[in-house]
Amino acid sequence: MIRAIIDADNQVAEIDETNNEATRAIIVGAAANLYFKSFASSNSSPNMGDYVQINSKIGNAGAVNATANIKFYYINDSSDTVAIGQTPVSVFAHDSVPVIMPWSVADNQTTLIGKIMDVNTLEFNTDDNEATDNIGGMTITVTADNRLSWR
Repeated sequence: MIRAIIDADNQVAEIDETNNEATRAIIVGAAANLYFKSFASSNSSPNMGDYVQINSKIGNAGAVNATANIKFYYINDSSDTVAIGQTPVSVFAHDSVPVIMPWSVADNQTTLIGKIMDVNTLEFNTDDNEATDNIGGMTITVTADNRLSWR
């Protein structure tokens, strides 16, 4: 493990002192690295109650086979993270697999979240274990009239 501390003696006045430390594992030898290659809803502007698929592809950039749980969430109007469901996944080294989660839309203007969790082996990078997709955003259609009128 490597631990880095910035401003250990609190010489710099800051609003947030909790972000001055980081700890990382150093892995010697082969390891897995699961990550989201893609993550998106099958419909970017669904109606309430529509059934959509949350389509994702989980890659493994590492040299070790890995299993994990892929958990899906959405953020409701109260900013709570609400579970949609989860599914197990097994990904061979240097390969990828599709993962599809069906969802009956409970909030049609939200952020969908995917998380790779409970990986059965060490990963050399856990910073890429989360993905998001915004649905229900504003759509603007612009039409132009090419006629000019002079008065």
